[in-house]
Amino acid sequence: MKKALIIGAGPAGLTTAYELLTKTDIIPVIIEADKQVGGISKTIDYKGNKIDIGGHRFFSKSSKVIDWWLSFLPLDANHSGETINIRYQNNEHLYKTKQGSTPGTEFNA
Repeated sequence: MKKALIIGAGPAGLTTAYELLTKTDIIPVIIEADKQVGGISKTIDYKGNKIDIGGHRFFSKSSKVIDWWLSFLPLDANHSGETINIRYQNNEHLYKTKQGSTPGTEFNA
């Protein structure tokens, strides 16, 4: 039985482990220093608030890669007119979503 050592349980490490498990007979072993998986792409709980953190948004020019991720994490369109409250540096900003928008797209200020 072959094993593969994967360092890090971020998107790349988890993807590698999944692909090895589903397409080969290689057993992945993941080593992660943090107590939570996700690397720089995860949601944390801070004082009762859920916060998405990460160095960048997910982007790929490959439709194969996009389709692969969407099979696990499908986009859920925002409801038209939904109000989103963003608090930054003690200032509140309220936004209403545009009709048919998806998370990460334009908002009406």
